[in-house]
Amino acid sequence: MTIICVDNKLDVHFYLNKNVDVISMQFIFDTGEIYETSKTLGMSHLLEHLLFESSPTYGSTLVDELNKRGIVYNAETNTHYVKYYFYGQTKYASFMLNVLLEMLDTQYITTSEFEKERNIVLEELQTIKDNPLHLLDDESMKCIYPNTILTKSISDIIKNTKKIKKGMIEQLHQKEYKLHKATLLICGNVHKNKMIEKIHQHIYRKPMGSYELPTIYIQQKFPIQKHIHNTQLHKTYCQLHFINHTPSSPYIIDIVSKYLQKRLFECLRKKSLLYGIKVYNDYTPYCSIVHINFNTNPEHFEKALTFVLHEIDKKKITKKIYMNVIQDIEMKLSALKGQDDIMNESNYYSDLIIYNKKIITPQKYYKKLLNISISQIEKYLHTHMNNIICITMGHQKPSINL
Repeated sequence: MTIICVDNKLDVHFYLNKNVDVISMQFIFDTGEIYETSKTLGMSHLLEHLLFESSPTYGSTLVDELNKRGIVYNAETNTHYVKYYFYGQTKYASFMLNVLLEMLDTQYITTSEFEKERNIVLEELQTIKDNPLHLLDDESMKCIYPNTILTKSISDIIKNTKKIKKGMIEQLHQKEYKLHKATLLICGNVHKNKMIEKIHQHIYRKPMGSYELPTIYIQQKFPIQKHIHNTQLHKTYCQLHFINHTPSSPYIIDIVSKYLQKRLFECLRKKSLLYGIKVYNDYTPYCSIVHINFNTNPEHFEKALTFVLHEIDKKKITKKIYMNVIQDIEMKLSALKGQDDIMNESNYYSDLIIYNKKIITPQKYYKKLLNISISQIEKYLHTHMNNIICITMGHQKPSINL
């Protein structure tokens, strides 16, 4: 991985691989949902849609030009970032780079394009709103990020999106899509110097600007426990979030999540207490979070929740499960040898960039995971798994008090 700051303005990360004939590019902007206000609520997502609708060079034919070249394209708006990504043949590298760089330029959005994309976004939001399980996510965001714009519901976003004017979107773009908020990631078989020269030609006259992350004040009293009553569901759902506001190693958080996924899944399945479980983690600028989401039938729910909380509370690691996790990591490390998967490599590096982790190769990352000991995992469980948020949804509120 090579990191170059072109013209002291734009950080560009190169991961070069001459063994393939494909390329992946990702443009990441520090302008996610958490930085919106009551007036700009929902605008980040709408702007993301509009930037794929047209471009200064190709106008409204942009999507046709992408499809004609067989380029896979997509974008996502998250709590802390907005990301655009392309994947295609190396011969189209210059085309892909030009389209991404033009996202920094003044956008000329027609009224018809604006109305079309706003309706598409509203349909997406309505689909989410009609899903009862999204109430769980809404309630979790309110508890994880209190006193922020993320406490707003989907209904609030829909209401504000209907009020957004085309001029407001154009102003947001001019304010947020600046060099100092952007990082470009290029992975695959490309000529690095040619890419740098093209970037230089596009940005050398653009002002750098200044940038400072907004101060987000988050204060919580733990534990937090809430229940959403819903008699229409045949299962009972639970989201557990373990919040850590102190700096911790991302490697330990990752292996703790892998251990808990395997331990809880195997034990709950043997006890026939489980329909599904997912353990994962977030590493944001404000906190790291281990999430445990599971669902089961109502009559088994309290037993399942009691078991999960007991496993966390005892702060002890089962050596057999730990060794199974280590074996899984060793298998993944072995599978990387001789493998050229540019899409996965690109997503791996973009996650490191987004969450401000140290930029290392996947091989080194897995080797660091292999060096995490049982005692380190137990220390993390003892020290950083005490601030708990529990959101449940189903027929009956659990009698368990955290």
